[in-house]
Amino acid sequence: MYRDFKNVKELIEYIDAKIAEYKRQLGEMISKSDEIRRIHETLKNINQRLGIKESAKHVEGRIGDVRLIIVPVPEIMRDIYETYSESLSRRINKLVEIRKHLEALAGYELPIRVFMSSDIPEVIVIKTETS
Repeated sequence: MYRDFKNVKELIEYIDAKIAEYKRQLGEMISKSDEIRRIHETLKNINQRLGIKESAKHVEGRIGDVRLIIVPVPEIMRDIYETYSESLSRRINKLVEIRKHLEALAGYELPIRVFMSSDIPEVIVIKTETS
């Protein structure tokens, strides 16, 4: 996918918006991961007190005559959030690095075409009249 920008300054604004969006998402992922970690510790304590055994896919046990099932195991969800957080962090770092290098070109008023992969610039082409 590609996107055209009037100039480098407009591309920097786009990158700034993406960085802000990814930082917001990263904050949410870290918060969710921390929340799940706290829940997991609480459930672990409950499981130990009630003698509930954990399986690979879910937690199942009994409270008297009542069957208790917790799906999925909080560790699985925490791992998902942490993996996604790492991915977002890499994207943020890559965008910050690209932005840093673009600063030197911000004063030029040349149109550009940016080829992107997952909203990350991969190729930046300074357009001429023939491109």
